[in-house]
Amino acid sequence: MRCKTGIVIVSLITIWLFSVLGQAPKATAASPAVEAKSQVAAAEKKWLNAFYRLDAAVLETSESSDFTFVAPPAMVTRDQQLKLVQQRFATAGTPRTPTTYEIGNQTIRVYGDVGLVSDVCTVLGGSDSRIISPGRYWQTEVWRKEGSTWKLVHVHISSVEHGM
Repeated sequence: MRCKTGIVIVSLITIWLFSVLGQAPKATAASPAVEAKSQVAAAEKKWLNAFYRLDAAVLETSESSDFTFVAPPAMVTRDQQLKLVQQRFATAGTPRTPTTYEIGNQTIRVYGDVGLVSDVCTVLGGSDSRIISPGRYWQTEVWRKEGSTWKLVHVHISSVEHGM
């Protein structure tokens, strides 16, 4: 009797192993955290491109209604920033070429519906209507998920000093 019970148990385990091992591996979806980081990164790239191209329409759709921008010595609201961008873009003789930039040392963290981006932006040049002069800048951005869209809530930019 013991031998038959052992054979039945071994047979059941064997059948179970073959059924599990014979299955095709299930596709794994990106974790919500990885997907959220990717979405914030894409939103940030879209915003930065618009910022350095003086594209007020994209800035307006990318920023929250309570957006603030700090670049010493000033802090401006979304409406003030958009007005400045529109004035700079409308200036006679303003080149339409974008200011070129590179992002380094980027960290993106997501906490639920809030994303925090920090990096060093090296502004290389381009347009004569630069918002920021060529140089290296620390950037910190706060993003908030509104519905299915990430909106920029706050940006703080300051100059990298002492070779940091």
